[in-house]
Amino acid sequence: QSLNECVTFPMPFPQIFESLKESRMFSNSVSSILLFGPPGTGKTMLAKAVASKFETTFFNIRCSSLASKWRGDSEKLIRVLFQMARHNAPATIFMDEADALLSERGTAAEHEASRRCKAELLVQLDGLETQKEGNILFLASTNLPWTIDQAIMRRFSKKILVDLPDEEERLTIIMTCFLTSVTSPPPIERLRDIARDTGGYSGSDLTLMCREATLAALREAKEDTMLEITVEMLRKAKNLVKPSAGGQRKFLEWNKRFGTY
Repeated sequence: QSLNECVTFPMPFPQIFESLKESRMFSNSVSSILLFGPPGTGKTMLAKAVASKFETTFFNIRCSSLASKWRGDSEKLIRVLFQMARHNAPATIFMDEADALLSERGTAAEHEASRRCKAELLVQLDGLETQKEGNILFLASTNLPWTIDQAIMRRFSKKILVDLPDEEERLTIIMTCFLTSVTSPPPIERLRDIARDTGGYSGSDLTLMCREATLAALREAKEDTMLEITVEMLRKAKNLVKPSAGGQRKFLEWNKRFGTY
């Protein structure tokens, strides 16, 4: 819902949003959202959904491509990035693993190029370089939200926890993995037992589990027709694939203090 509001709301009402920018409520011309949570929960997939569903220009940037040892190059790259986004607005700038670049300033391990990147990014997020701004969404994802600099954190209007799936969501993910013309999964009642026993698994972990069960069915396949997935195959796959996400309590505590929802 937040992604939809930031991307689609200004499109049919450009004059209204241009007037709202003059007020303190909408003083920041660049909308910004931080997606945080355990690894494998679909933060990058949400960014891909923005790229495919909404008719906006999508800029997928890496932190390594912005940092340069040459003085002035880092700031120039960020400045050109936002200029291109304004020129091709509406646009979305997505930064995956944002903690690699946006970590806290002033530490002993901080490189000068990284510090210059953060300073220029703060200027661009505030829209201080130009009076006329296009509709731009700055979308970032991280597994370590507590390492991001406080000044940059303040620029994110929404900080949303993408948490581990609950039982019903795990069931949906498992069923989706077997929605193919060549797999025959167990009935939904048996799949629900698997979903109940996979607490703490991320969406990525569940996908790997279903993949292992499909490989087991391939080993026993006698004809090139249908793969019969059994509950025993899924349970053996569960023993092979362990939960990769940890420290969920830390994310919940951080979300309680700083999160939007």
